[in-house]
Amino acid sequence: MPATLRWMILCLFLTLAMLALAACSDDGEGVVKVVYSDSSFFTTGNDDPALVDSVRLVIFDQFWQDVKDDYAYISGKGAVWDAAREEWRPEVVRSLTYYQYQNLLLGAMSVLEDENLALIDSTGEVHPAYEAKRKVNWRIDAWQATAEQLNYEVQSGWGWGIADTVGYFFFNSFDPESFDETEFDVALESMRDLSAIMFDMRTAGEVVVSLTVPKLDAAGLQILSEPVISRFVEDEVTVLEQHSNDSPDVDPIIITPRGEWSFTKPVILLIGQDTINEGELFAAAMSQLPNVSLIGDSTAGLVGATQYYELYEELDYTIPTIGYTYVDGDPLRGEGLMPVHLIRWTPDSFIDDDYVLISAFLWIDQFLE
Repeated sequence: MPATLRWMILCLFLTLAMLALAACSDDGEGVVKVVYSDSSFFTTGNDDPALVDSVRLVIFDQFWQDVKDDYAYISGKGAVWDAAREEWRPEVVRSLTYYQYQNLLLGAMSVLEDENLALIDSTGEVHPAYEAKRKVNWRIDAWQATAEQLNYEVQSGWGWGIADTVGYFFFNSFDPESFDETEFDVALESMRDLSAIMFDMRTAGEVVVSLTVPKLDAAGLQILSEPVISRFVEDEVTVLEQHSNDSPDVDPIIITPRGEWSFTKPVILLIGQDTINEGELFAAAMSQLPNVSLIGDSTAGLVGATQYYELYEELDYTIPTIGYTYVDGDPLRGEGLMPVHLIRWTPDSFIDDDYVLISAFLWIDQFLE
């Protein structure tokens, strides 16, 4: 038995002993979702400027109409958004200051229960109108202690290592400004003869796209992780579909093979509640390939290409304007992606080492037997 695997098994046994003393979770599935909304991000102070009466309703009506027209997931929520206008528009008239006004807009958006709907303040900080608290199956110090055993190579937003016959990639970003596909290809080449590859996507949560121009068009829009996915297909394949609210057309997301060879042996994606946006989109696309398995925990169920809107002076906001579905029409949003193998955990799972990651490697070892 390889030394690295023996080390992982020992760590797992020690962690299991601790787990025996702890309850798995409130719902027995290792996941607890606590949802809340808060419209008090902006604090009123002596420097809080008054908002000109004549523009309050104009701004609100433009904001409400933008969401009505462009929000990719307005279908099924239209009545809720109409009711929000009736409830919050009178409050707009009574709002005295700029900060109060921003809080009212956040309150209105919160009824749509979408974390990608947000206001952006004058410092550039993003304030979601709605937020779901999730239990995340990852902790940085425990992960670092385990990753050291893999001779982990750090890149910008990602990294890689090797455990015996299994390659390992960790991604928390597919930012095109920092991701270098040439560096990825070099890492993948070193794994060409390995038995399997694992992608650790437990903290992958970049917003898909953010633009300052209006009306982002779904046609031809590719996902940021496409350069990675393209190394795992042998033929051109449609993995997902995308749509915008203002068009009945559905545009396919087509992946074309890239490079001189493709990795077609088993690929395992380790996912969790912090796998959101582009990370979740990557997991959904990869899950359509026949050699890919998802393990870990369910993902967030939060996918949408988010667009930046300039509304009034320093009052900006974001709206998900592109939605995604599987090829059969089922939406990506909602419950999130479900793993074929659930790795149960508690906060004690990360005291010394990354129990979830170790368990994932052990599952792969059994899977390959």
